[in-house]
Amino acid sequence: MSEKCFHCGDQVIGKPVMQDEHEFCCQGCASVYSLLKKSDLGNFYQYQENAGVRPSTSNKDKYNFLDVESIRAQQIQFEDEKSARITLYLPSIHCSSCIYLLENSPKIMKGIISCEVAFAKREATIVYDPRELKLSEVAFFLDSIGYAPNFGNKNETQKSIDKQFMYKLGIAGFAFGSIMLWTFPEYLGIEKDNPDFRNFTSYLSLAVSIPVLLYS
Repeated sequence: MSEKCFHCGDQVIGKPVMQDEHEFCCQGCASVYSLLKKSDLGNFYQYQENAGVRPSTSNKDKYNFLDVESIRAQQIQFEDEKSARITLYLPSIHCSSCIYLLENSPKIMKGIISCEVAFAKREATIVYDPRELKLSEVAFFLDSIGYAPNFGNKNETQKSIDKQFMYKLGIAGFAFGSIMLWTFPEYLGIEKDNPDFRNFTSYLSLAVSIPVLLYS
């Protein structure tokens, strides 16, 4: 059985990339580890094992559209001579380690002044120095450490997440109500007179509990 990547937790297929006696699934994960270590952010891995996200291999030019002034103006929330603020939707945010890494991004990327994460919304509000960084460079930096910004289809992504949540809630609610109904005869003592009926409802309760355990 292959080992897991020290950074992202994915299975290492083939020959691993070795660094400091740790195994990585790709050079990208090893590079992020090296970057964190160099920036004195090694505590990132203490919050949660394999907490990292596999970095993207996207071309840097992917985000050049953000430097078109009309598009950039739509993204920037505030700007003066020394700072610009933007809030980005980062779907890959999933744990406390993500928050730790993103909020310490000023230690990693010169030009980023601050980063504040809203975990529930999976958003990061970033203040950066426009004299040192372009907006496209901020986006590419986030992409390169595994937190690719989502532009334009946040609502569609959120709708998909909400729909899945409603399905899970519906299944759990159906199971809860059904089990309560099927166990009600116990309160009336019916199971003593008809044990076969009680056995039948027990199996039914077990059957509807399985989707709750595996899905909800």
